Amino acid sequence: MFSLKGAHATYFYCESCDGEYHTEYEKAPIEIKHPLHQKHSLQLAWKTGNKTRECYCCDEDLIEVFYYCSACDFAMNIDCVANPPELYIPPLKWHEHKLALFPRRASLTCKVCALADLSSPIYMCPPCDFVVHLRCIKLPRVIRISRHPHRISFMPFNDHGDWSCNVCRKEINNDYGFYSCIKNGCWYAAHTRCATQSNVWDGINLEGHPEEMEEEVVEPFVTISDGIIRHFSHEHHHLRLDEKIDRDYDENKQCQGCVMPVYFGSFYSCVQCEFVLHETCANLPRKIYHPIRPHLHVI
Repeated sequence: MFSLKGAHATYFYCESCDGEYHTEYEKAPIEIKHPLHQKHSLQLAWKTGNKTRECYCCDEDLIEVFYYCSACDFAMNIDCVANPPELYIPPLKWHEHKLALFPRRASLTCKVCALADLSSPIYMCPPCDFVVHLRCIKLPRVIRISRHPHRISFMPFNDHGDWSCNVCRKEINNDYGFYSCIKNGCWYAAHTRCATQSNVWDGINLEGHPEEMEEEVVEPFVTISDGIIRHFSHEHHHLRLDEKIDRDYDENKQCQGCVMPVYFGSFYSCVQCEFVLHETCANLPRKIYHPIRPHLHVI
């Protein structure tokens, strides 16, 4: 619980910890003027309830105490108030001029994400009519997403015809940035925002990282002879392939991979114990990416 404290109510005070762990709030004035929000003053506020929202400046979740303009629904973390964005930034890899911070919230379309939202500061290059969100400047050049087996790379525009996003299935505007596959002959593409969603991208920038280790194929078994294998899940014994079409149902015979009964189809059985594995399960790859989660899955 936070309360106002001081002879003239100049800062917030945490009653729960008696100010021991929140001393930074004693340095934060109750009301300020800030160059990123010149229209109104910002007042110190504290979060109520479990609802989360992001800081306008850094895109991180707001901390317990933050600055807020109720008239504009504008919020900033205390650290961002003390450390505002640079007024000018050097040229980007895909834009050759210096960029200047635009000091107001404005619905200008970002050249990187193709969106005109008010949730991030923007930088401009007036000679080129180039606009980019602060958050989009920080986006990685090379990433891997759960929806595609290859790496994808950021492209500032499209000059290869009309493409559609393979995440949302909507058209990609050729004048704005997007991600496309780096493999020759692969035409996979995705909107910048679609490709960098937290449920699609694992948050890792792969630029400068070798790709060989990622694409190394780890086979699930070693072939000993015709119909005989050594599987990684049962390495101490060999498995023999059984290709009988009809067999008696045995409720106690279960595949050790999918834990389903083995009563039809080909399967591998251990030559020395009761271990059984469907042929399909035995051939499953050791490493996969899956659309439901952005991280590598390993068995």
